[in-house]
Amino acid sequence: MGLIRYSQSAIIVEISDKVFGGTTLKRKVRFDNMVYDQGGMQGGITTIYGNSIPGSVTLNCTVLLFAVGAGGIYGDPLSGQAGFNDYPKVLRADNSTLVYAADDAEKAVVAGQLIGDASLERDPSSFQDGGILDGVDYMYEYEFFRRLAQNVPVVVDELITGTIQNADARGVF
Repeated sequence: MGLIRYSQSAIIVEISDKVFGGTTLKRKVRFDNMVYDQGGMQGGITTIYGNSIPGSVTLNCTVLLFAVGAGGIYGDPLSGQAGFNDYPKVLRADNSTLVYAADDAEKAVVAGQLIGDASLERDPSSFQDGGILDGVDYMYEYEFFRRLAQNVPVVVDELITGTIQNADARGVF
């Protein structure tokens, strides 16, 4: 029996361009690490109902900046040039957000898409008669990840990539 090595590459996801006036920057997000805190948080972070948040999933990422190349493709990296610097971005699931729910891995990445801030929960009437959550299964974001971790075989790289793509669609970066 010998040592089996597995060659792997970093998770890097292309995200939307950033436009400042007439200047366009191409961007990618590099996933750096994930912190999965299963325990309750000490010290008072609570949901809108006053319940203690049971834990969190945190994705630590770096947004990478690029020039726009010929034909609109990714050009040279910009970090360290003319005041441009790559920057850290933290994505945190901690029950302050509502997401679509799902029970199987095939639907999990799509299911984790944002519905809205948990403060929507204060006005249940917005969920009825054609409201955004009328007839839709939804749950808090951390509880979504926790349920997946406990019940569904998940390809973690796909879940991370989908979470980054969902964050980009919401304008987080």
